[in-house]
Formats: sequence, C-alpha cells, structure tokens
Amino acid sequence: MTHSVPVRCVVVLLALLCCVPWTQAATFRSGEEVVVAQDEVIADDLYVAGDKIRILGTVQGDVIGFGNQVEIGGTVEGTLAVGGQTVLVTGKVANSARLGGQVIKLAGGADVGGDLMAGGFSLECEPESRVGRDLFFGGYQMLLAGQVDRNVAAGCAAAELRGQVEGDVYLDVGAGNNEGPPPFFGPPPPVAYPQVATGVTVGESARIGGNFTYSSPDEGRVSPDAQVAGETSHSRPAVAAAAAAPPRNPWWAAARRGISLLVVGLLLVAVCPRWTLGVADQVRQKPLASLGWGAVMLALLLVAFVLLFLATILGSVLAGLVSLGDLVPVVLVVGSLSVLVLLGFGWLYTAYLAQVVVGVTAGRTIFRQSAATATPLVGRVLALVVGLLLLVALSYIPVVGLILGLVVVLLGLGGLWHWWQAQRVPAAEPKTAMT
Repeated sequence: MTHSVPVRCVVVLLALLCCVPWTQAATFRSGEEVVVAQDEVIADDLYVAGDKIRILGTVQGDVIGFGNQVEIGGTVEGTLAVGGQTVLVTGKVANSARLGGQVIKLAGGADVGGDLMAGGFSLECEPESRVGRDLFFGGYQMLLAGQVDRNVAAGCAAAELRGQVEGDVYLDVGAGNNEGPPPFFGPPPPVAYPQVATGVTVGESARIGGNFTYSSPDEGRVSPDAQVAGETSHSRPAVAAAAAAPPRNPWWAAARRGISLLVVGLLLVAVCPRWTLGVADQVRQKPLASLGWGAVMLALLLVAFVLLFLATILGSVLAGLVSLGDLVPVVLVVGSLSVLVLLGFGWLYTAYLAQVVVGVTAGRTIFRQSAATATPLVGRVLALVVGLLLLVALSYIPVVGLILGLVVVLLGLGGLWHWWQAQRVPAAEPKTAMT
C-alpha cells in the first residue's frame, strides 16, 4: 500500500511553527501535566512543555508549547503555536494558530480569529468551528465541516469538504487508494479522528463562495447539492510525462562529477599543495590506520552535530527560564552558526576534499616512478587527473561504487587526522657534532 502525499506544505508549516519570537516578559511552565485552570489569568506570554497540557483559563499573550496531548479549552488572546501527538482546540484563539501533530481537531465551538496553519496526519474542523481568515494544511487527510471566512489551501492524500468557505479553495491531492490510512507506529492517539476517503470529496452541505480548484489523478466526488459560487476546475499532475522522460545519461553524470572534482582538486593543488600532498601521503603510508581513524572521525562529527543542536535548544530554554531573555537570541545565533559550520565542513570534506585527497593518493601510487622525474606541478596534476578518473569510473559500478564511496570518505577523514597529529609533533632538530 502506497500513498503519495505532498510534503512541501508540511515543510513550510514546520518552519512557520519554529519561527516564534522570544520575549523577555513571559511565563514558563513544565511538568508531567500542566494545567491552566478555568479561573486563572496569565497576563503575558506562556511557554509550556509537558506530557499533558490543558489550557482552560485565559492567556493574554501568545502560547508556545510542546507536549504529547495538548488541549486549548480556554482563551488565548495572542497567537497559538503548539505541537504534540494530539492537539485539540475547543476554546478561542484571538489571533492565528500554528498547529503540528498527529491528530489535530477543532471541535464544535472552537474559534480561531486569524489564520490556521496546520501540519500532521489528520486535521478535522467539526461543525460550528470557525477560522477567521485563511486555512493552510499539509498532511495525509483533512475533513472540513466548519466555517472558514476566507480561503483554503491544502496538500494531502484525502480531503473532504462539508462546511462553508467564503473564499477560494485550492487542493493538491496526491494518488492514494481506498485501503484506509497508513498504519500508525506507536500508541494510538487518544483523540479520535475520522476516516476520510482518499481523493477529493465535496459533500452536499458544502458551500464555497469563490473558485474551487483541485489537482488530483482522479475526478473528485462532488455532490450535485454542493454550492460553488465561482468556477470549478480540475487538473491532473504531470506524472505520465515525467515517467516517460528518458533516463539520465550516466556518462554525462559521471563527466559532470569528474569535472567538479577536478576543479576542486586543481584549486587545492595550486593553493594548498603542502596540505593536499601531506594528507595524501598519510593515507598512502597508513591506509589501514586511516580507515580506522576515519570511522572514529565520522562518528565524532555526527555526535558533535547532535550535541551542538541539543546545546543550542537547551541553552536558549535555560536562558529564558532564568530570566536572561537578552541571551536567548545570542545563544540561538551562535549555536545555529556553529551547527551550520559543522554541517558545511562535513559536507565539503566528505563530498569533495576526501575524494581529491584519495584521488591524489591513487595517482601518486600509480606514477610513483614517473612522477619523480617530472616537474612538481606536472606530477601533482597528472596524479590528480588519473586518480580522480579511476575513482569516478569505479564509483558508477553497482555495489562497488557504494563501498568505494564509504572507503574514500573514511580514508580522507583518517588521513586528515594523521596529518593533524603530525603537525602537532615538532620536527626533530638536527644533531650538531661536538667539538
């Protein structure tokens, strides 16, 4: 069973969910179960984290929270940005709501004054629920039985309209089948969700005040009693044209890869000859040790990335908890830059620099005799060209290419480790004859 679900909406929604401003005046709460009682009023922004989050009172600012079960039954006078396995809204949100979760539900009587941006497995807007502006959704299924005062845009595998939309409706619905939704991995959600048939369904009670535009492999199931004030248009995704396109030429792909590596290699040989040849010599002299230390270096890079990411998140949260709000943007900027620098180094070295170093090693090994009689520049370039040609050719052999790619990365990282260790040991001073 396969389901094609557009993911670009989910990526945008998650990015929007993370873009939440930090403020100095805020209330922080966390625990196994966090409850804002019905008669409680929080006069500023609320940052909350816990397994179960229930906001039944009034928050006069924004609410930003992450938990397993999130329930908004009171009033949020600012913006709501929460994520969890289930997100249930039964109360009122004065501004926009950004919701992410496995199951998201606006119960009857729920009111979102601004936009609703949601991403997850299931979004359900029950009858008597209301979205005051636009609704955006990306995920697997959507059931819209409430009211949206402006437009609806969604990308999913299953969409059903039963309610009222004052503006336009645009749906991008991927291919699916009628075997039901994909199975959940983990405990079932505590909030019930509907079973929406794949494709597009417009019920008899649906009212659309503008145009109805949808993209789907199949015609939608539109009730004759449904009312669409504007035009209805259906288009099919250009899957057939993409499938019929001729396969990419592997020779051209190999040539492009070889040219890219050659350009990087020529720059390294010309600008950093001592470093390039030094790392290559370490690989040639200690191949097995380089493989072992390369595995260690690769593991350390992954661990360092995870630790930097967690330290950035934890540092910003701790700065907020101890009322050092001015440090929060500093921690976020410094931490994010550190993560980006580490990612950039890892990508650049494993994708290009390691290939160049091992290519030079292979070339110098092959031409160990003729390269010695040539000028230094000619010998380096000749070794680089021949070594890279050999690596690129072998990399396009099935199975062998995958193994070779891993070996090249490990050799390159291990050679870098040995070269760095060699630089730390000062050269031995020449002994002078005693007179």
